[in-house]
Amino acid sequence: MSDGSELWTPDPPGFAWQGNTLDEITQAYALFLQVCHPQHLTAFRDRLQADTEAARAEAALFSWLRTVRRAPTINEDRSRGGMDFLCLPGEKDTFLLEVTSLRKEAVIEKSGWPDELTEGAAAFSMITPQISRSIQHKVPQLAASPESIAKILAVCLSHPGASALLGTMAAEWVVTSTPVIGMALPRDDAPPDDAHMVTNLKQSAFFCIKKGAITPVRECLSAILLVGVWERQLNIVGMLHPAPKTAFPYRILGDIPFLRVDWPIRGSEINTEWVIGNPHPLAHYHTKVTLTDAEFRRA
Repeated sequence: MSDGSELWTPDPPGFAWQGNTLDEITQAYALFLQVCHPQHLTAFRDRLQADTEAARAEAALFSWLRTVRRAPTINEDRSRGGMDFLCLPGEKDTFLLEVTSLRKEAVIEKSGWPDELTEGAAAFSMITPQISRSIQHKVPQLAASPESIAKILAVCLSHPGASALLGTMAAEWVVTSTPVIGMALPRDDAPPDDAHMVTNLKQSAFFCIKKGAITPVRECLSAILLVGVWERQLNIVGMLHPAPKTAFPYRILGDIPFLRVDWPIRGSEINTEWVIGNPHPLAHYHTKVTLTDAEFRRA
């Protein structure tokens, strides 16, 4: 019995779920394809050999969508192509999702962040240009999909710095392009203007300057997800296109923080806001796909 001289502390929890491993969810996804979509299994195995991290990201995103009950189905046609997954088919909130992955080697080179964590402090650079190019590369594929369905692009990265390189600041810079500090030079003895943040929108996913006005582009995109892929979890933040051809009902993806633009833009100032206060990337532990009785029977 305590004599009252020590503070009470709760007993440690008996169980803490840490998620399945990437290998486990990849193997489970391959089994799902073998049973339910055997025509896609060989192509997935080929991707797993050619680009292991990209194939694992595909398996991780499908497993996440399945866990949160968004009923993902394989949408890509082997002969015609198409986006990776069709979610909530037949419902009013149906959406398509395409998965793409940033090459770790290019990220290491451009960010200056090696593929390891060290104890010492070090500087690194954001990878907005690489994210922007990845989005641009996928736009023709998304534009070829039906306009009436919302389309999401998930940009993934497996790297020790993924939480910073694909975090909330990265999302803001993908929307506005990399900002710089601007200040007009004073004339004669006039006091200098206040410093402020400016951008040229050259790396923006959603805007460009056209005839001197801020103009939306890539309207085929409804939303973008930035996804850090870890051994046992995903970290996810999102961005909503301000003027898409089909809007995405972001609330169906639960606790993911989405960045949106105050639209329409008035003048030359872009104002953004997060749809939840104190935004932090959603942490989702990997849960491997399990087959339902109906899927076993169909097989």
